[in-house]
Amino acid sequence: MRRLISTITLAAAIMCSLASSHSQDVTDTYRRSDQPADEYTAESQAYYQQAKDLLKEGPSKAPEVIALLKQAIAADDSNADAYYLLGRIYNSTKQFEEALAQFDRALELRESDGKTIVPGMRFYRASTLFKLGRCEEAKQLLESHWAFWQDGGRLQAWYESLHPQVEQECGDVEKP
Repeated sequence: MRRLISTITLAAAIMCSLASSHSQDVTDTYRRSDQPADEYTAESQAYYQQAKDLLKEGPSKAPEVIALLKQAIAADDSNADAYYLLGRIYNSTKQFEEALAQFDRALELRESDGKTIVPGMRFYRASTLFKLGRCEEAKQLLESHWAFWQDGGRLQAWYESLHPQVEQECGDVEKP
């Protein structure tokens, strides 16, 4: 149990450090360049942009960022970007069930509209499943998207930060 708590603490620290880099431009991490920037209502986009700008001021602004993202979603409930960022904020504030729900909704929207699904979304979903003690689901997600994690860049670094922890707590992750 002590090992699980230390592993979760380490994963949370990694997530918090990634959250600061995330505030630069979450949209670019998974949107195809040919997607229109105005795919959501102007009101939703405005709330979303305010949330991103406020996020740059630091973690103490999380409650205000959450409120703005909820307003963005209320203005346009198809705003996958807002759900994803809301999941990231919930994850960084250790509200893992809420984070998982937001990641699931963001993925659902991306799958239903035929747009590119971010490997990062899948990573954060796997990380959140792991934090919730749902090892088998985390392992399955990592295994089913193995190719995404081998890009030689940020995705691989994320995977390598989570993979040993999952294997230590949950057993071997199968590699194709």
